[in-house]
Amino acid sequence: MDKISRKQRQIERKVENLKRFGAEEEKYKSSPHIRPVTKTTLKTSTNGISSSENSTSSSSKTSSKTDESLKKTENGSSASSKPEESLKKSEEDTATSKPKNTEEEKASETTKPKTKIIKKKIVKKPATTASNGTTPPNKIQEKIENVPRTYQIVITLSDYLADEEEGDEDEPFGLDEGQCVEVLDNANPDAWLVRTKTKPPSIGFVPGSYFTSPTKYYALQREACSVAKLLKTEEEFIEELKLALDYYGKGLSEDYGSSESSEIPQAVKERSKELLVSNLESLHDFHSNQLLNSIKESSDDPAIFAKNFNSLSKDFEEIHLTFLRELDNALRLCQHVDNINKFLEDIRSKQTNLKPYADYLQLIPTRMRYYEDFFKELINKNQNCTEEMKLSLNFIQLLEQRAKEPDFTKNIVGYSGDIGRVYRNELFHVWEDGENNKDCGDKYVILLNNTMIITDKEEANGEISFKHYASVKLSEYSPVRQHSTEASTLVVAPTDFNKNLPTYLLRIRQDNAEESEIVRRVWINDICSMHRAFGG
Repeated sequence: MDKISRKQRQIERKVENLKRFGAEEEKYKSSPHIRPVTKTTLKTSTNGISSSENSTSSSSKTSSKTDESLKKTENGSSASSKPEESLKKSEEDTATSKPKNTEEEKASETTKPKTKIIKKKIVKKPATTASNGTTPPNKIQEKIENVPRTYQIVITLSDYLADEEEGDEDEPFGLDEGQCVEVLDNANPDAWLVRTKTKPPSIGFVPGSYFTSPTKYYALQREACSVAKLLKTEEEFIEELKLALDYYGKGLSEDYGSSESSEIPQAVKERSKELLVSNLESLHDFHSNQLLNSIKESSDDPAIFAKNFNSLSKDFEEIHLTFLRELDNALRLCQHVDNINKFLEDIRSKQTNLKPYADYLQLIPTRMRYYEDFFKELINKNQNCTEEMKLSLNFIQLLEQRAKEPDFTKNIVGYSGDIGRVYRNELFHVWEDGENNKDCGDKYVILLNNTMIITDKEEANGEISFKHYASVKLSEYSPVRQHSTEASTLVVAPTDFNKNLPTYLLRIRQDNAEESEIVRRVWINDICSMHRAFGG
């Protein structure tokens, strides 16, 4: 009898465990570490044995589900495969007093520790939110800092292999046509710093003329490049500019009749110059006369056009650079200042085929990108590529780059030399290692052609200026190099013939190691290229 009652209590405990697991299913449902046990509808009598005839069919339907849950929680114990079968089997085992009951006891004993072990896998993570439910500021800052920087993806237009330098044991950097690369730095059109998508990746310098965006790459595969097409699109561009001047230009001009000029609101009059109407007039005159004639004179010969284009580069830069630097402000005025926006919309409403004024302003940067794509295709698809074509492309790319940078010609104070083209500008921590041997602090270093200017950035009344501190004539200095013990520091030392000049140590002010490496590479490359150009 002791064996029968013990067996009966054991079965009752199993049924109670099933009920308890069913009740706690919702508790463990959200946990990725614990698999919840399937609910059952077992009904028990006072002695713990199922005796309801009405529940026979429902018990048989859930027996397979119960079997699976018991296998998962009890590690596959055959003794508890199905509740109904196990109950009947237990009665038979009790009557015959077979030794199988000991096996069932062992199986039931092994299930409890396994359940406890599973529960131990639930680990409560520390709260990352403040008492008001918001994320603490330090956590937000940590998330921002951990976001990796993304780089522009471009496609190589044609095969490229760098020139092999003497004493360089590594293989020269090369790319295949159609290869995707990441652009790490594109400030210098002659030398973009790119990284391949291969594993392991390779990093090297390649002229910007070899690359285009994926969208433009596939478009170029379908289009034919010709001067005739350039001529057609140039005429369409000029017509668009003329339409803008005929309506918006005359509407905004105070010289266009006293009756109409009196209708211009005072707020619009005061800021009409910032809307770049006079710049549009200069652009229209340049394109409709000088540039259009140079295209017609080329006789569909790309080499002649490239030569003519370079001859106009000075006038082209003077007109377009000023416009591009003021474009963002003009777009803001005509789109977001209510008085100006309303006045321009009134002009537009009088002409059905007239576009918004902002659309006409956007024509100029769009046209610049068209010239860039045109020269890229000439260089990469024309077997008779000339140096003039490469110069034209570099000129366009550099112009777009300079438009995004501050106008250093107006902002540098105390420097008497010719500024010309600004290649790079970067914040460094500067030391002067010479007779003075002093820490100069943070300085803005501006790289010009054959000259490096060290300046102090100053801000007064909302205007930024760069006060001249020192000048470094690169022809009097050895090629810049990396510091022997500090990778983020550049050494600018004089040649043996100019020992009286100070040595400058420039520490890169970039916290991110990858960006610091990019700055180091591009500055050394550009300065060394200048040294090679003047035979240093």
